[in-house]
Amino acid sequence: MSTRYSNSPALRLRIASSRLRDGAVLLVGGGATGALYLLWQQGHSQLAFALLPVVAVLAPALRRDALTGCELCWHRGQWSLWRGQERQLIAISPRSTCLPGLVYLAWREQPAGKQRYGCIFSDCAPAGQLRRLRVRLALQR
Repeated sequence: MSTRYSNSPALRLRIASSRLRDGAVLLVGGGATGALYLLWQQGHSQLAFALLPVVAVLAPALRRDALTGCELCWHRGQWSLWRGQERQLIAISPRSTCLPGLVYLAWREQPAGKQRYGCIFSDCAPAGQLRRLRVRLALQR
């Protein structure tokens, strides 16, 4: 083990559901519904009805959160994502960003190489663990 990771504590961040995320999804859904209504009001009913299935399909996709119920782990320089009993090794992307109240996490699954992303809101985990995640992401850059 290199000295770079010898004194770093392991990270086990269990990601719970977020009321902030749910509120944002409701705002987006309401905005899309309002936009369809305005299109219909302005006389573009054919366009509104053509876009209605798109909104109806995308709304449930927005509702799903890929990270809820997962556990993000870092131990001795290795990142992994646990979904139940399934462990997936990942490589965190430099595109990952920490904002106030939100961590945008981008990663690549190993060895498949499939790129994924997700948002971790401030109410998804205890503040101390989120702080450790932010520090770990800053050190990785």
